[in-house]
Amino acid sequence: MKFRLYSFRNLFINFKQNASSTLGTLWGFYYIRIYFAAILILNIADWVVAVALKYNATQDQIVLHYNVDFGVDLYGDSGRVFLLPLLGLIIFLTNSLLVVNANKHDRGVSHGLMAVATLCNFLLLIAQISLYSYNLR
Repeated sequence: MKFRLYSFRNLFINFKQNASSTLGTLWGFYYIRIYFAAILILNIADWVVAVALKYNATQDQIVLHYNVDFGVDLYGDSGRVFLLPLLGLIIFLTNSLLVVNANKHDRGVSHGLMAVATLCNFLLLIAQISLYSYNLR
């Protein structure tokens, strides 16, 4: 039992040292900091719009999806507006984990992953703003 606990502790310490050195190396690149700041600002704005929509909605059921061809095609609970910012956060975290592995091999892949995360968060913010304007007009 002591041997397993000791090896688990060593494994955790090695993981912590490797993760901190890798993240420190990544943070040293200027483009990673720019992408990180942009994604963080977009995702925070998305959360702010979601909170504003949730607490300014006058009804329990709100429009969650609007299609130009068919009009409103999804109603739901006002708490479901938090799915879009959560999706943006998941995309950001997933791509960040992939960047940690991809940066060792090719920086172009890192740029692509972070650009995709930025674009997704931007599009989710636009979708959230359109839901806000449609529900509160």
